[in-house]
Amino acid sequence: MKGLTIKKLAAVAVGGALIGSALAPVVSAAVTTNIDTLQESDVVNATGEPVVNVVAGSMGAAASDLVWAGNIAAKVAQLATVDKTVAISGGGDDSTADPTDLTIDVTVGGDVTYSTETAQTYQGNLYPLKSDGGAKATATAIDPVIKNLANAQLSFLTNETTNYRYNGTTYSIVVKEYIGLQADAQMDLTDPDVEDLVVYMANEKDFNYWIDLGDGIPAYNTLSAAAAFADGDNDNIVIPFLGESFTVQSVDNNSNTLKLIKESDKATYYEGQEVTGLEGRGAYDGEEMSVKVDAVTQAGAAAITYNVRYLLLDAEGNEIDRQTLGTGVYLNENFVDSEGEYALDTVVYITDAGVESTTSKGYVTATVGKSVVDIKDNKSYPYDSTDTETSDDYWKAALTFGTDANPATATLQKVVIYNAVQNWDEDNPLYASSGTLTEAGEGATGEAFFLEGNNESDLGYGFVKFKFDGFKMDQDTTTFKLGRGACATGEGQDAGCVIYTDNQGVEREVPFYYELSLTTGPTEEGTFELDDQTFFYKCERADQNMNFAVGDFLNGVRVDMNALNSEGNVMTDYGMADINSVGKLSNIDLNGVTYAVYGTNNVLQGVQLGADGNCSFANESFDNFSNGSTTMILKSAGQTPKYFTMFYDDDNQSLDKAWGYPTLEVTNDSLSDTYKYVMYVTDESAYKKVYLLLHNSTNFTNEFTGVDVGFHGTDATCSGIGQSVTPYYTHPSCTVEDGIKDQNFYQPDLTELGFDSTDDTHAVANFGFDTNKTGADANAFIDTAFGELIDGWPSSTKGGYEYQVDFNRLTKWGLTTKDTTYKAQKTWLDYGTKVEVISTDTMGAYAKIAVPENQIYLKYALLGETTTQVAEGGTAFTGLAEGESGEEGSTKVTVDAVNYTAGACAAGGGAVADPSIFPDIVKVGQLVYLDTPKPAGSNVIVGGWTVNKLVTASTSLGEGEGTLSEALTTSGDRVVQLLANGDIVVAGYTANDTKLAAQDLIDALDALVG
Repeated sequence: MKGLTIKKLAAVAVGGALIGSALAPVVSAAVTTNIDTLQESDVVNATGEPVVNVVAGSMGAAASDLVWAGNIAAKVAQLATVDKTVAISGGGDDSTADPTDLTIDVTVGGDVTYSTETAQTYQGNLYPLKSDGGAKATATAIDPVIKNLANAQLSFLTNETTNYRYNGTTYSIVVKEYIGLQADAQMDLTDPDVEDLVVYMANEKDFNYWIDLGDGIPAYNTLSAAAAFADGDNDNIVIPFLGESFTVQSVDNNSNTLKLIKESDKATYYEGQEVTGLEGRGAYDGEEMSVKVDAVTQAGAAAITYNVRYLLLDAEGNEIDRQTLGTGVYLNENFVDSEGEYALDTVVYITDAGVESTTSKGYVTATVGKSVVDIKDNKSYPYDSTDTETSDDYWKAALTFGTDANPATATLQKVVIYNAVQNWDEDNPLYASSGTLTEAGEGATGEAFFLEGNNESDLGYGFVKFKFDGFKMDQDTTTFKLGRGACATGEGQDAGCVIYTDNQGVEREVPFYYELSLTTGPTEEGTFELDDQTFFYKCERADQNMNFAVGDFLNGVRVDMNALNSEGNVMTDYGMADINSVGKLSNIDLNGVTYAVYGTNNVLQGVQLGADGNCSFANESFDNFSNGSTTMILKSAGQTPKYFTMFYDDDNQSLDKAWGYPTLEVTNDSLSDTYKYVMYVTDESAYKKVYLLLHNSTNFTNEFTGVDVGFHGTDATCSGIGQSVTPYYTHPSCTVEDGIKDQNFYQPDLTELGFDSTDDTHAVANFGFDTNKTGADANAFIDTAFGELIDGWPSSTKGGYEYQVDFNRLTKWGLTTKDTTYKAQKTWLDYGTKVEVISTDTMGAYAKIAVPENQIYLKYALLGETTTQVAEGGTAFTGLAEGESGEEGSTKVTVDAVNYTAGACAAGGGAVADPSIFPDIVKVGQLVYLDTPKPAGSNVIVGGWTVNKLVTASTSLGEGEGTLSEALTTSGDRVVQLLANGDIVVAGYTANDTKLAAQDLIDALDALVG
């Protein structure tokens, strides 16, 4: 390829005579080069070996020529490489990859925001969940969301004054578009097919669009006649409808109809002309079509009407169909293909036809548009006169007519499109897009589309959509679990437990009771665990005879006496008793324990009592107690007990007496809460056990101040203990075991405590959960025989508890795992609390309650077609392996499977080279020579003919380029030229010019190196 040559400029003298003086010659240096055509193959061959030598002159060349010859040779050596593939080899057999340590990272939930230009969002404290348990969507049950949205809320809705032309006169009207909505959000637990957080729009017109035309548009063709309006040459009525502009084609006040044509273009066409730019239909879908006005003929000798022959043509001008028609017709409803199917999609409406009197040319007036919309009052939208089936009238239209003074005629004033057969009821609820509880609601989008149920091609489909996002989860939550199926510790799995997060942010597991051995002590100590904290106890079974002074604390209660004389009195559970009168070794009951009286102790101003034994409890080993540490002793009723121990009398003990027991307070420096238990000792001869039974005065001080957990106690008498309303949770056939009373502590249904866990009467522990300090919102019921949620006994003799969890102190709705067909297992409460009952394989069911710190509210939105959505926040779970779960508040994710495809590995094929190609350096040997003797092959010739013998003054630089001497005539001239024989000349007028020429070549070689 011929390179670019920059010629020297000759001396130029221009117009010397004209300007009265001669001009001095202008001389300019030049570079002659075609080096831009240089290819790598001009320097090295395919195997990387150089095909050129670098030759310096031997006839007095400047030293710089030799230096730059060496520099050029170095650059040629850089090109002396060949690309080779990295070879990888390895041993072993073919195998399949076995991935390990597979985990997933996932984010669940979060909030979604919508572009404000095309959406209106409703959220905040005006939109709480207001469902009475089990109530349907009625005006008294809940407060529905009722909204009429206009341009102020959705900017794409029209609100403007517009002009129209009617019979040649211009009028103006105010046009407004609206979206109407009435949505009832509720937690429906009464319908077994729903049981979820849903929105109901169950009635006609709950979801609608309407256009208000102000004073209206004409419904009559003229002011003086009551004929239906039809668009004519002197009319131009354009209105917005469902986001687009339409020409009003006709309005009929008598038949209550409206016809609109979209994007219309009215024009006159003469015989022989074509209506072009039309779209085909059916077999011609996607093809460009045209209609030719072929002939206009008078319909009769005396007639003033005309018929027109039309030809439908394809893009090649081939005739598809011909029709002869009058006026007031749609050509697209008449043209068919050879199979009798419609062939024209574009609407072409003929309003007029005739013959011009001055030219005798036939013409038609045609309105061309993309689509026609037919609307009829109280009929399916869009209206189709051939469709007589009403069961699929998903959406209907309503037209409102009136009268106007200007123009003085009947007018169409309002058009409404509303849901009819299409509704969102129990059979088709609108599930929330997040926070759903059922399989049916899983994956729901929470979206109700305008014209849902219609064909998606119908005008207006999806014009807006109603979005129900469920609760806006903008609050932290705390979680409670109740029942042994949720417990992780051995104590909890044996007895059942409460799990909660305390006010220090630590999750705690608190057993319902402890069963301890009475065989420890007096020197041997036993232990029990509360969460991860160890506590110590030891018991002395020998009879005890101890002195108590006034003011001492016996089992945590102050000893109270008076009249310490021969008639000494002491306060007992049944009032003051004269100790001297009861007789020595007589029994008195003090705080639920029966003691033997040994008399008064006047020295101490107290009393001498005997007990069957005692147990001491501490939060450190008793080895420390011998060293003088007394603060480790657990208190009773806020006081360190006398002699650092709790006394008991197993012979006369009964659960009835335990009601008044002072509580043992289980705590230490690591626990922010104090857990209160009643101590109960069984008959030493039969069971030798000590029970610590959770007392209802325990405060589960959790991380939120507005949330309260109340343990009401144990219902053993069918009384509905802890219930503040009637009817209690009882059944008419409920029976009571003789001698059994309700207790203010957890009363296990165990043989050791005098119960029979196999009979028809169970003790039920009642836990209440108050989400906002207004009373228990949820009550969970534990069968104390097993420490798990009750079985649910709607018609047995076990107490009449129908649900495992119920709400708002009402019996008519709740949750249970025992009837999954007709009863729910999950629900949301008004405050935004999520409640679940969860089955386990071996430990029964447990309750899970997730409560927000503050009330959370529902979120709704009306979205336009172009609304964009942005997700923010959410709960992130990272590093979850297959089978693992992540849980935070009300959100839980379980990884059922991590799916992957294990690729096959060929032997040794486990490694991949990156990069896979490398440049292998080729040995080049000597590259730089002098011109004598001449090296074989092609050469890079450094220096001109005065210093280098390989060139002469007459060396040709190529066709049309002249000779070397012609190129080098003055200082600054240089040549870098690839010759036809493969040589490259690098020369300058001076040594410095040769240096610059060498640098030009090096730059070109650099470009080849890349």
